[in-house]
Amino acid sequence: MRVDGGGGTPRVMGAGTSVATAGTPVRGTSGGTSGGAGAAAAPARRPVVRVDVYLTLLATLAAVAAYVVTLVVDVRPPRGVAVLLFTLAPAAAAATAYLLGTWARAADDQPLRWVATAVGVACVAIVLQLISFPSVDPRGGPLRTDDDGSSALYLLWHLLVALGALVAAAQPRAAPPRMLVPATVALIVVVALPWTPLPALLSPDGTYTPLLVGLELALAALTAAAAIRWIGNAGRRPVAPHAWVAVLLALSAADIALNAFAAHRFTAVWWASAVVRATTYTLPLAGLLVTTLRQLRLLDVYAEREVSRAETRARASADITEGLLASATALARAVGMTEVADVVVRTAAAGLGCRYAIVQLLDEAGTALRQAAVLGYDEISRRRLRRVPLAVDLPMTLVVRDGRPWYAETPEELAAFPELARLIVFARPGALAAAPMILSGRPVGALTVWDDRPRTFSAGERELLVALAAQAAQALERASLYERQRSLADMLQHSLLPDRLPDLPAVALAARYLPASHGVDVGGDWYDCLELADGRLALVIGDVMGKGVRAATVMGQIRNAVRAYATLDPDPAAVLAGLDRLAATFPPDEIVTLAYLVLDPATGSVSIARAGHLPPMLLSAGAEPRFLEGGASPPLGVPTGHRATGVDAVPPGSLVLLYTDGLVEDRHAGLDRGMPALAAAAAAAFAAAPRAHPEKLLDDILSTLGVFAAREDDVTVLAARRSVPVAAGATAPARPGSEPHTDDLAVAGIALGEGSSAAATARRFVRSTLTRWVANGTIRVDADAVDDAEQCAHELVANALMHADGPLRLRLAATATHVHLAVVDATPELPARPPAPELYETTGRGLAIVDALASAWGAERWGDGKIVWCELAQRS
Repeated sequence: MRVDGGGGTPRVMGAGTSVATAGTPVRGTSGGTSGGAGAAAAPARRPVVRVDVYLTLLATLAAVAAYVVTLVVDVRPPRGVAVLLFTLAPAAAAATAYLLGTWARAADDQPLRWVATAVGVACVAIVLQLISFPSVDPRGGPLRTDDDGSSALYLLWHLLVALGALVAAAQPRAAPPRMLVPATVALIVVVALPWTPLPALLSPDGTYTPLLVGLELALAALTAAAAIRWIGNAGRRPVAPHAWVAVLLALSAADIALNAFAAHRFTAVWWASAVVRATTYTLPLAGLLVTTLRQLRLLDVYAEREVSRAETRARASADITEGLLASATALARAVGMTEVADVVVRTAAAGLGCRYAIVQLLDEAGTALRQAAVLGYDEISRRRLRRVPLAVDLPMTLVVRDGRPWYAETPEELAAFPELARLIVFARPGALAAAPMILSGRPVGALTVWDDRPRTFSAGERELLVALAAQAAQALERASLYERQRSLADMLQHSLLPDRLPDLPAVALAARYLPASHGVDVGGDWYDCLELADGRLALVIGDVMGKGVRAATVMGQIRNAVRAYATLDPDPAAVLAGLDRLAATFPPDEIVTLAYLVLDPATGSVSIARAGHLPPMLLSAGAEPRFLEGGASPPLGVPTGHRATGVDAVPPGSLVLLYTDGLVEDRHAGLDRGMPALAAAAAAAFAAAPRAHPEKLLDDILSTLGVFAAREDDVTVLAARRSVPVAAGATAPARPGSEPHTDDLAVAGIALGEGSSAAATARRFVRSTLTRWVANGTIRVDADAVDDAEQCAHELVANALMHADGPLRLRLAATATHVHLAVVDATPELPARPPAPELYETTGRGLAIVDALASAWGAERWGDGKIVWCELAQRS
């Protein structure tokens, strides 16, 4: 046993064990040895140096030598030395008892507790015996202890120590009874009292009686036996305090034996006896102090090492936590499957310090891994890794099949997967780590990272990879659900919007619906375009507050209602009146805004009604953008006595733009910034390409405003551009039919199609419409003018059926002085002024009849087709 405690790292043992140094086994309460970490390692095979045994032998020999010297040379130390020797023994005994008790409590060592208790109680006897010496107090101390009592105290304290050691060795698991200490102290006091009957232990001349010598020899033998039993139980490599208890017992036995042998010459050797007595406790005390200090130093070193290791682990854990937090933050911002997978491969490669990473997911059949995202791979490897059958033996398929991570830190370990060299072409893996992505207890894919050089994956890196794989599984599942919901929402949204816009020769149309960048709810924005029976065009755009199924339901009801009301009566005021009746059935907090326009492609006149919606914008060549502010009124369902209607004109080539608030307003900018920005963007796009199709103009405007990037709200835009007519040379009248007529009293139109009945339908439409207008007092036309208008309509339609293609549309308008007829077809060739037909020809008289009946007529190119029109002066 090394009394300095050794030079290793201590281990803190649990209940029933002691604190030991490296290379020193720990003695439990059973009296055996229990090795700590490394107890059976190399230090256990080294020769054991029993310093305690050697010191005991040396101390005993020194005591014998002291006795021999004092017998030969009668030397008396000064009184001060004597006092020091006498006081040193009880002080050292008390300190030894304290240290032994401390070690016993720290290690929950019951045998050591018995010895500590015995030594502590023996201190009382030592003190009483000390102060009863005649040289200290001739009266025998405070208890007036006589010589026999003093001798009895000497025997009693040694007996207590020996018995304590024997009981501890025999009952290693038993704790000292609570009443043992007070009972023993009471016994000591009784022995020290002068009236206690004791046998004669000292002769009148101060020499020992045979009884005392016999008792001392018996006590020395008992103490030696206790020392031998203690040393046997402690083993070859005892715990340091146990070794010093053996030293104390051995010296105590030597002290008693030497004291007995010097019985007849005790006056000459009393100070030698005092030296041995002091050594009995000072030597173990010194050993315990050295061991304790050494142990404290080792514990300090151990604590520092543990703190250092804890800091290292904490830093590694902090790095892992920081990596996972950064990954979670990035994954929270990612919404789509591709975006999530890209975040995962970047985070995994950076966190593990690898150059390559791949995320693969099980396909729907569960038979192969499909590539979701890669980092660092060459193009050939990417193509080969797009789909990997699950039956192929690869690290990524292995972890999916087994559900456990897999690591290879050298190329030799990867040689078990020859298929890997075929898939990864240009850079061979030197080290690879793969972890399954587990969702609801089953693998759904694999996260694999690798480097082209051998390397070791630390415990923290392995923990990070597994945690990232778990995060990736959750995030990819969320992204998959999001994409499915978003796809369903887009499908529902577009099912509520027109699948196509009307194909009109006189008006070019374009529309855009851009859902918000985030969220999967159906929006409330919508638009529609209706071709009315009289040839006009109804443009409508609206916005239902909120999102979700409720907003979509309201949007569908409003859209269908607009179509129904516009078919019955396209007048904006009438349509909004019907919508107000429908909106009255909605909950009070349902807010619906709408802009409804009726555009006459032939004249450019437009009627506008806005129910709480933003004003449309008009873009014309050579003019600043203008918002059509007319027809403003509260949102649908708000009680109002009258729905206002505004009237305006759209010159040829101009563009009307209808939009929702998502285009011009967000949480960062209000309408005061959004409306001017829209006007500026639209003006720039229109000036750059004044004859461009609305499709291109919308793309340019939206790109300038940046709405193709992240959007907080849905954006809906509807654009209608009135085509620019081309004059027919000499046939063009001074007042072409394509110019807007702001003095029209009434306007009507009808789609005629391409059938042979179109002419008859045109005649009936003109007669019935003019008759209704006359009956309503709208115009004043006589019967002959009605007949002439009917005949002109017949001839214009018949001529178009013979010489033109495509569906026909007839427009009828009346001013205070004229009736205006126009037929639109899809053939751009303009008719020439006809010559007078031959007498017997059956064709060629149609336009001649029109020329004869009408006060003016003409033809204009209109979009991809043309308009043939005529005017008849009213006769009332």
